[in-house]
Amino acid sequence: MAKKPEEFKIRISNPHEVVWEGTAVALSSENAQGKFDVLSQHANFITIIKGKPITLHFADGSSKDYKFSRAVIYNRNNQVFVHTQI
Repeated sequence: MAKKPEEFKIRISNPHEVVWEGTAVALSSENAQGKFDVLSQHANFITIIKGKPITLHFADGSSKDYKFSRAVIYNRNNQVFVHTQI
């Protein structure tokens, strides 16, 4: 039996509100160096996303895309924060 992917916390916000908050099994996007995925227990990092989709992947197999003109994604202690402009 395949091991169930581990979920981690994600929070997407702009200066005025929380856009989305919950758990997912992966976050995918693309920065200047190329495509990347963040999974549970990912190493701490920070990156800037410009005009590329940020995709959240959920335990039930579904996914949801967000697209912002600019966003900063950082991962610390198994929590991912996405800060966007309006």
